[in-house]
Amino acid sequence: MFHSVVILCIAAASLACAPKNVTTKTGGKTTRDVDQAEVILVTKANFNPKMNPIYMEAIRSAIDQHAYERGIINNHDLVQEESKDIGGKFGVVLTVIDADCDELKDFASSAKEMSLLVEHTIVNCGSKPTTL
Repeated sequence: MFHSVVILCIAAASLACAPKNVTTKTGGKTTRDVDQAEVILVTKANFNPKMNPIYMEAIRSAIDQHAYERGIINNHDLVQEESKDIGGKFGVVLTVIDADCDELKDFASSAKEMSLLVEHTIVNCGSKPTTL
């Protein structure tokens, strides 16, 4: 029980950050770079099948909060999530449909900087992977 409380405190702390100025993009239709991109989030938490649902919910909440703060509509129908054991750490592989590579890398980079839970992020979009 104590372990669960500590993890929830860590997750809450990773979401507690100063609000950013929200900017929204307006304008015409944009073209997407790729039909499908992949974002791999590797956390500092050890992979633990019993705790993974809690870790996944913390990641989902952080992504939703970050999207809200940036004025981005987070369409859950265009994102597939899968938890993975990545070197003994809890990881999440996000497959993003209809992605703009530059926007995705910018979003992933700023989200990583805001979260205490994420160790590093790899964005596979376009020609080569980018490690953040």
